[in-house]
Amino acid sequence: MRFAPFSAGLLAAALAIGVPCVAFADPSPQDISQARDLGQQAQAAYDANNYAEAERLFTAAANLFPAPTLTLGAARAARAQGKLVIAREAYNKIIREQGNNPNASQAFKDALASAQMEINDVSAKIAHVTIKIEGGATNAQVTIDGEVVPPAGIGVSRPVDPGSHKVKAEAQANGAVLRSGEGTNGAAPANGAPPANGAPPANGAPPRERRPVARDHSDAGGERAHPAAGRRPDPGPSPGRERPRLIRTA
Repeated sequence: MRFAPFSAGLLAAALAIGVPCVAFADPSPQDISQARDLGQQAQAAYDANNYAEAERLFTAAANLFPAPTLTLGAARAARAQGKLVIAREAYNKIIREQGNNPNASQAFKDALASAQMEINDVSAKIAHVTIKIEGGATNAQVTIDGEVVPPAGIGVSRPVDPGSHKVKAEAQANGAVLRSGEGTNGAAPANGAPPANGAPPANGAPPRERRPVARDHSDAGGERAHPAAGRRPDPGPSPGRERPRLIRTA
């Protein structure tokens, strides 16, 4: 679905100095003028199907003058790129800030109505994954597409955009760094528990490679493990080396 965030006239009205519905600190005339220019450039980029540039420009304009019309443009540009989580939060921002604004201008009311109408379709297409760390690793740092997932986000459903994503888990174990996709030559007893202070297994068994396993439970159905690839002992991580695992979502 294609949208036109606003016309040039509507943009001018939304950026008029002294709009009574603006509840934040008044921007300077230079800020308003720059926001207007950026908004027009953003609209031109959107019309040319350059959605990444449109999102960047709409966001910059909204940071100068936080008008819901500009935020709506950023939401639609993000949506056109498949960045549905970002788009939903932009729609929510408009609804949250303008939903109870009795003094909103007509341009702002129209932006609110559009956000309320469009958010449902975006929300219905957002996928979710649950990432679980297994293998005894603690204090693991997990990233999805390079973005850190806080500890509170592990083991519970997390929204993601539909498609493929790169997941990486890294943890400390007995002084060694364990990464998803990499192993360690450190010893581990036969029962799978980590040895104390690096001691060898009590039963004299040869050292067993221990690998952290990240599991995701996605909307696509089923549980998928992402163990380290291969079965040979790994010499350990080297600078700049990583083997991210892929997950797929609905």
